[in-house]
Order: sequence, then structure tokens, then C-alpha cells
Amino acid sequence: MIALFAQAPAPAPGGLFSLPSLIMFGGIFAIMYFLLIRPQQKQMKQQQAMLSVLKKGDEVVLQSGIWGKVHTIEEKVIWLEFSNGTKVKVEKTSIVRRVEVLSPAPVEEEK
Repeated sequence: MIALFAQAPAPAPGGLFSLPSLIMFGGIFAIMYFLLIRPQQKQMKQQQAMLSVLKKGDEVVLQSGIWGKVHTIEEKVIWLEFSNGTKVKVEKTSIVRRVEVLSPAPVEEEK
């Protein structure tokens, strides 16, 4: 008579930290870095550069869509002046962009 013994399956080599799973996690991290983290860091650098070159008289747009003219610049806040002479204190981080005011091209009259 032949005796048969049940054997447990051999464990997978490497487990969770095997080379293929590490490559997969590394690939997922690289994709997340290039799709999410890197563009956000680039945008933050552009925002900081824009805020560092602001000067009195520049027109800016706030996150809320309000337009104003820079009156005074402090360390973390900026005083904006609006068309009716009202001055409002806002955080620098609420400024979205600086408005480039272009003067209209001179119109030549035909004789």
C-alpha cells in the first residue's frame, strides 16, 4: 500500500518585496511624480516668481476674479486700490495673475 501525504504549496519566492512588485511600485510612483507632483511644483515656482516681481501700480487679478491695482507691498500682504479709491488688504497668495496692460497702437489717419 502506498501512503500519500498532502503537502503544502511552496511559498512564492520573494513575497511582497520581490523584484517585479518593486518595479511596479516604482513605475507607479514615477507616473504619479510626472503627472501630479512635478507640474504642481513648476506652477508654484511660477507663482512665486510672479509675486516677487510685483511693484506699485501693477494691475492684478485675485482668485475671486476681482481686479485691483497694487498700492503697497508688505511681506505677506498687499494693499490693492480699486477704481473708486478704496484700498483693501489681501494676502499675496490670493493673487492669481498680473495683468499686462497694452497700450493701443497709434492709428494713422489717411490724407
